Amino acid sequence: MNRTPLADRFWPKVDTSGDCWVWTAQRDRDGYGRVRPGGTAPYVRAHRAAWFLATGAWPDPELFVCHTCDNPSCVRIDHLFVGTASDNSTDRDTKKRGGNSGRTHCLNGHEFTPENTYQRKGGPGRHCRACDAERHRAYRRGGCPR
Repeated sequence: MNRTPLADRFWPKVDTSGDCWVWTAQRDRDGYGRVRPGGTAPYVRAHRAAWFLATGAWPDPELFVCHTCDNPSCVRIDHLFVGTASDNSTDRDTKKRGGNSGRTHCLNGHEFTPENTYQRKGGPGRHCRACDAERHRAYRRGGCPR
């Protein structure tokens, strides 16, 4: 079990030479840093640990620690804010980045029109009705196109 304080393990893995303070150690497939808060505790995203180190409190698990800089490996506290999933999606959509917020067509070329677009209850982003219908047809035939 690692008894070295989190701050002593955390900050040596951060490059503070640029505007964003970049996590240089292990990252997940989405580019977010990963760190164990201590012992055998599960990994947490590095920017959540940065929030803890700066404020002394872990953010509520239901809330997101969002990036104003849109850099998933950034752990600079003044580039972070706590918000809901909706706050995070609104921030993304306002900046027209990520997801499909700035796209006029889905990945299969169907236009995002009011008739062909829906949002799942409680889920982020837009979804294409034509693609959804195609997936259902493929499933009923015994296969899935994904």
